[in-house]
Amino acid sequence: MQISKIKSLGWERALALYEQGLRIEDPMDMFEEITRYKLIHGLFKLENIYSSKELDALGATYIAWMSVNRPGRIVVQGEFVLPDQE
Repeated sequence: MQISKIKSLGWERALALYEQGLRIEDPMDMFEEITRYKLIHGLFKLENIYSSKELDALGATYIAWMSVNRPGRIVVQGEFVLPDQE
């Protein structure tokens, strides 16, 4: 699997959501599982990598939760509602 393929799967967004405290598995754990043997033999599992649609849903849910439970920690910038930079 190429790194560009991993990047296109959105692990950066999953990491950002994980760092914000969402109860998802640590996206960095995936990299501990990468070995030459697993890559060559097609044994590398992708089940813990979220799709773009799943990440969109997780992000939207997180922002909605924040707007109700912690409104002081969100920022509205034009049409966008974002978590506040801590």
